[in-house]
Amino acid sequence: MAVLAGLIAWTLLEYVLHRFVLHGVEPFRAWHLVHHRDPSQPIRVPLAFSAALVVTVLGLSTALLGTDSLAAPLSVGLLIGDMLQETVHQGLHAQGVFGLSLVRLSAHHGHHHHVDERAAFGTITTFWDRCFGTMPRSG
Repeated sequence: MAVLAGLIAWTLLEYVLHRFVLHGVEPFRAWHLVHHRDPSQPIRVPLAFSAALVVTVLGLSTALLGTDSLAAPLSVGLLIGDMLQETVHQGLHAQGVFGLSLVRLSAHHGHHHHVDERAAFGTITTFWDRCFGTMPRSG
């Protein structure tokens, strides 16, 4: 259950990071705008940022839950969520990789890139966009 909780928590963390950090905090905003200008190019995020994110995710679970608890399985769920999000996001930009299986997510993410970058922040789920009022009107 803790792994599943970590996976669900990742979807919220990904939404918050995308909406507020990648669209609002420099230098992350500048890096992300490069991705918006040419979504077919791989996202170039410095290794130091990625490593810091992983350490933070692992450290936060331990800080909140302690070392004798559910921190490890929660961290595993968070990391699985991160890997899933990266894989799905790459697939959404690689035409035809997932075929029809992710048509709705592809349309959702396409709205974010091509219609309104102030909406549709979720990559692997639209749940948080629905909760926080950033779901596109057409979705």
